[in-house]
Amino acid sequence: EARYLKLRLPVGLNRYIRKNVKLKYIDNIIKAIFSIIKPFSEFQILKGYDAYRSFNKEVFSDFKKAIRSIIGEEIEEEISKIEAKTNNKKQIKIVIVNRGKPPSFYKTKESEIRATAAERRSIPNMSELVEAVGSIYDNVHTIHLEDKPLSYQFAYFSTADVVIAQHGAALANLIFSRNDQLVIEIVDRRNLLNNAKESLFSELSKTLSLQHRIVVTNHGHEILDQNTMELIMQVIGEKVNSQQKRT
Repeated sequence: EARYLKLRLPVGLNRYIRKNVKLKYIDNIIKAIFSIIKPFSEFQILKGYDAYRSFNKEVFSDFKKAIRSIIGEEIEEEISKIEAKTNNKKQIKIVIVNRGKPPSFYKTKESEIRATAAERRSIPNMSELVEAVGSIYDNVHTIHLEDKPLSYQFAYFSTADVVIAQHGAALANLIFSRNDQLVIEIVDRRNLLNNAKESLFSELSKTLSLQHRIVVTNHGHEILDQNTMELIMQVIGEKVNSQQKRT
């Protein structure tokens, strides 16, 4: 039984479209392709995370419900595993997303982008950040998402109170987050939007009613200095204090 439908264009055609077709025509091309397969499957076109002006909370909510309807059992199984590893359930749950080794696919000719995961961006002293957060809070989970199933990613993002991650595709999982989650995005200043104050993912958080704080670095492999570490700890502390006041 096919539960997922994935459309993949030949690499050469994909590259040609990226280089030669104006963005405003791409939606029409996608719709034309899907019109061919429509008799065989229900589908809905969701624009990519970089089309932030088209973000729609209701669409994301519907997508989240659809994913739950398909892999709900797998998600609940992953959540049970997380709960079993939780030390202090009364404390906030902090999820730190680290970058691991790139999946083998990205080394093949079929991949358009050969650099991904830690090869594309990394925080060399991420272990120091994990240690600093873990020295104060009990409920800290460090995860890698490379080669992990969607149910695993859904489970962690949907149950976290705080997510700390470097700018990248992992943060697309924010659409599975619960309201009022705090997101701390460590981002290379070259990935900021035109006003140099927002990122694609801070716009996503805004749409989803999440709290979002940006920590800016100068490049994609920068070591976090003491001031940056202290800023991250301060932001987490503010979240904890505001949560305690509500309870």
